[in-house]
Amino acid sequence: DIEYNPIIKNKNDLVGTWVDANYRISLHEDGTCVFSSIDLNASGTWRLADFNMTLTNSPYDYLRVIQVAGVYQLLKNTKDKDPDAWDERDVFLRD
Repeated sequence: DIEYNPIIKNKNDLVGTWVDANYRISLHEDGTCVFSSIDLNASGTWRLADFNMTLTNSPYDYLRVIQVAGVYQLLKNTKDKDPDAWDERDVFLRD
């Protein structure tokens, strides 16, 4: 069961650490975030509008929040694209 347009009642439900194969994103309650990888350590900000997350100073300026079986995931590479065309390599999962 996949929800591409979840209702996120509280943006703090997304606060925490998210990982994919290459990056780690730490989202903080104050709207700041930290991106890290083997060769990158950058601080920026994040903002949520509905299920659309925008980030500054990061490799990804847009992530779409989806729910798979009731669990949030941050979907990459979908800005101005059909979110149905994704696979599990295109998501950040909660660490």
